[in-house]
Amino acid sequence: MEIWHIWVVAALLLFIIEIFASGYVIVCLAVGTVGGAIAALCDASLWVQILTFVLTALFFFVAVRPVIRHYLHKGIKRTSTGPHVGKVLKATEAVPAGEVGRIRIGEYDWQVMVVDGHSVEAGDDVKVLKQDSNVLKVKKLH
Repeated sequence: MEIWHIWVVAALLLFIIEIFASGYVIVCLAVGTVGGAIAALCDASLWVQILTFVLTALFFFVAVRPVIRHYLHKGIKRTSTGPHVGKVLKATEAVPAGEVGRIRIGEYDWQVMVVDGHSVEAGDDVKVLKQDSNVLKVKKLH
């Protein structure tokens, strides 16, 4: 087995791994291994092959990866607000001001924190202001 075969096998394995990963970092390494394989086919020394791998992978990581991410994620809005922001919900239990309580949305219970300084009683309407991970920040509607 020649050295360029090893580079090609490594490239194929990295391309397969990229299918299950996200972020397009592995694909940059895979393209770098293709560069190493091309250098090996040109009978370059091992150090030149490794340098070609590193430079090709680095070029794709710095120059090509942002373009790929831009076009593949075009139209996708990423926010940290979550899908419940702006909804008006009915409290299912009393929640003291500044403390964490629970509220039911559909089939699921969510942790809520009242952030406007008012306590919430069961049955009160609250508006979701922000979603931090699994805690909804709400204010009581008067």
